[in-house]
Amino acid sequence: MDEVRTIVFTGAAGAAVTSVVAAVLERIDTASAVVLAPREMTVTRGRVHLIDLVAADLDVHFTDVDAVVHLGCPVDEHDAYLMPEGRAVDEARAVLDAAARCGVADVVIVSSALVLGALPSNPVPLTEQAVVHPAPGFRPAVEMAEIERVVAESRTGDA
Repeated sequence: MDEVRTIVFTGAAGAAVTSVVAAVLERIDTASAVVLAPREMTVTRGRVHLIDLVAADLDVHFTDVDAVVHLGCPVDEHDAYLMPEGRAVDEARAVLDAAARCGVADVVIVSSALVLGALPSNPVPLTEQAVVHPAPGFRPAVEMAEIERVVAESRTGDA
């Protein structure tokens, strides 16, 4: 990445995103942060905007942005089953689409080892080459696997 000026963080709220924002800004001292969150929160060296990622015009927030980091879970301290089914996938699609329209140079989508399932054949340590095989009955893992599929399609232009 060239000199980073603004990083937008999406898809989380609370302590987890606060820690991620602080850690990133600590390493990139020329950057400022914008956090698009579903509820009130505080970050240092940044601004928070209350927003619904699916309903909002994200282009307004992604124009002239150097990087977007999508953390993939709207409220980090709540049970993922409290989210409406498919919501995490819809949010990731909205973020990817807006980033593409706005020409954001760097987009990071945070995933989870949950997408790999607990298979005895999984390599140790896990790598990105491991087969995605989430437990079929575990909705958060299945939706995270769908997000990874959407990301892969967006890279190849098949989305």
